Amino acid sequence: MPRHLRSSDLKTRSLGGRIASSIFALAFIAFGLFLREQLKPEPSLEPGGDNEWERVACRIAEARIDVNPSDRDPFTPFVRFQYRHGGRDYESTSFYREPRSHDDYTKVWLKLRDLKPGSDAFCWVNPFDPAQAAIDPSSPAQKALSIAPFILMGIGAFVLLMTWRPRRAGSTETNAAPGCALLFPLIFAGAGGVMFWLMTIPALRQVFTVSSWVETPCVIVFSELRESRGDDGPTYRADILFSYEFQGEAYRSNRLTLGLKVSSSGSSSKQEKIAKHPPGSATVCYVNPREPWEAVLDKTSASVLFPLLFPIPFLAAGIFMFFAMLRGGRKARRRVVDPAAFAASSTSNAMSPPEPEIAPAGPVVLKSGSQRAVKAGCLGFFALFWNGMVFAALL
Repeated sequence: MPRHLRSSDLKTRSLGGRIASSIFALAFIAFGLFLREQLKPEPSLEPGGDNEWERVACRIAEARIDVNPSDRDPFTPFVRFQYRHGGRDYESTSFYREPRSHDDYTKVWLKLRDLKPGSDAFCWVNPFDPAQAAIDPSSPAQKALSIAPFILMGIGAFVLLMTWRPRRAGSTETNAAPGCALLFPLIFAGAGGVMFWLMTIPALRQVFTVSSWVETPCVIVFSELRESRGDDGPTYRADILFSYEFQGEAYRSNRLTLGLKVSSSGSSSKQEKIAKHPPGSATVCYVNPREPWEAVLDKTSASVLFPLLFPIPFLAAGIFMFFAMLRGGRKARRRVVDPAAFAASSTSNAMSPPEPEIAPAGPVVLKSGSQRAVKAGCLGFFALFWNGMVFAALL
């Protein structure tokens, strides 16, 4: 005989689930508002703002990478170009609208690779002050990040709407694993998929091709110890710029190993690496023959494993939560009887006090009541980990 749900049990579960979903949704909305405030651009002095800069043809006169070894981000793109706007000739030396430096020489080199002296290119000109112009007007990552607050607030508003939407008369649905709740594990899985595409696939490509990289003589240009300070104390990494020639072309790189540049505590091992590669000394590097601007000093480091493994917890957690919530929702729907039986049961419970439950004969197997607390603790820990990663990326 199917088990009937009491109306009091159903209302308690439904109300508790709605409150929990509302808190989670309000957290999304609050974080979206906070992120929107942090990403709000400074008020522009020109009418219309920076977004109305015009694309104009220009001629490159000079392009180079300025290197300042003592800076934390020692590589700055420099470009000088001429352009014409409003019937007048102008010259600018701004690659970005605002000065910006980088810690990866190869990334800057790739930005300037096609900007040869005497070549034609395009720049962006401020129509309200034509003397202001730049080659790279804005970062696509910044534009994508500016959409993030609205996505977060939209998710929160959608969950609130679905949580407190009016229910049909005689409806017996519970709040277990509603469709809107399944959105959250999909977000985790989607984030893991994006990181897999951006981090794991390039790392896999390097792992499978590094055996064919060519050993090439190189010369150390500078070797510096970079220090980063955080709440848990300082972290360090060795920054070594080296130059080499491959197939008659000169290149530079400051990538020591495959994978990401990772700082860690303890400076002794980094100091030893710097002492081993003083400026002006000769050594060997390993060059990618298909893309010779890619080169490393050490191709055997295990740091490449980090981008391979990092997306896995996000993918696994998202997929696991999705199927767990889907399975829980199916179980909850099987426990609910038809509307007529539920209405009769609700009327009977309202007219008479509940009957005492009779314990079954024989031994009784007790189920732990801490399972919900364990699940809530696990989800809470994962949420703290996720939000911590987001905040660390923003700071």
